[in-house]
Amino acid sequence: MTLDDAAEPERTPETVWEQCVEWAGLLVRILAGRRKQDGLFSEEDGVTLTGTDRPLVVVMLAAAIHAQTVLLRVDSPQDAARVPLAAAGEKGLSATLRRTPYAALCDAPRVRGAGEVQRAVLIARAESGHPDDTLLWHRIRTAAAAAVETAGKSCAAGGGTDWWEGGHTIADVIDAHPGSRPV
Repeated sequence: MTLDDAAEPERTPETVWEQCVEWAGLLVRILAGRRKQDGLFSEEDGVTLTGTDRPLVVVMLAAAIHAQTVLLRVDSPQDAARVPLAAAGEKGLSATLRRTPYAALCDAPRVRGAGEVQRAVLIARAESGHPDDTLLWHRIRTAAAAAVETAGKSCAAGGGTDWWEGGHTIADVIDAHPGSRPV
């Protein structure tokens, strides 16, 4: 399982965590693509969404997705697509990123080569009081939340409801983006 945007997965994800990493990568690609398409892709986006910090964003998102799979009692990689982007009562992926991203990272599986290093970096930055670390944590968390919002908006386009009210899941994102991996 790779965290690199340019590389396609060599194999089908075998664990829920690997699937979470794959879906997180999809959400980041959607955000980067949308910002480029809209002419809003900034220098910071280059670092955060397609550059050196991209794996950090992917792992933060994967941890949030994984936290939702635990709540939903998902036990197969394919069922990870049932994770809601947002849900009533401050639930769903957006709420996890807003309220408990640190806990999601701490509870995420420690899998060698599938975000283990990035997870440790993010936890260390969250625990640090240094302004540079706080800035990095905020930037990664903001990018992860923006990826969820952009994916939600792509599902809700023309649907008549705000993205957070539509009950959209990762499966809906996959359906809205035909080039993504099938569930």
